Amino acid sequence: MELLFVVALLSGGLVMLYRSFLTSLTVLEEVEMRRAAVRFIGDRLWEAEDLATRTSERPRAVLDEPASLPGGRQARYQLKITPLTPDNLLLEMNYIFSWSSGRRQARLTRTAYLRLRYPEEAGVRS
Repeated sequence: MELLFVVALLSGGLVMLYRSFLTSLTVLEEVEMRRAAVRFIGDRLWEAEDLATRTSERPRAVLDEPASLPGGRQARYQLKITPLTPDNLLLEMNYIFSWSSGRRQARLTRTAYLRLRYPEEAGVRS
């Protein structure tokens, strides 16, 4: 009887260890995906700012494209630009990056503001 109790106790402990290991792997994967998404959005933000500051060109107002994450995971990248001033020189850029991880739908949202330069400030002659 004591042996049966010890075996049941040890097997229960083994199951708990196994479950905690699998949970930690899931959390690690989620952190890696979130880190890749933050890096992706940061790169796209830099590209839009660079384009606007070098050429005074406004980025496309709406963008909805697929993106790929490490491990071959697919994601959606959306950008929506809203002018905040009547002359369209101050823009609000909303970035939404979404992906699925198993049954869980993850979403990362960032908002940035961009001030376009007047053509004479950018050295562009009309």
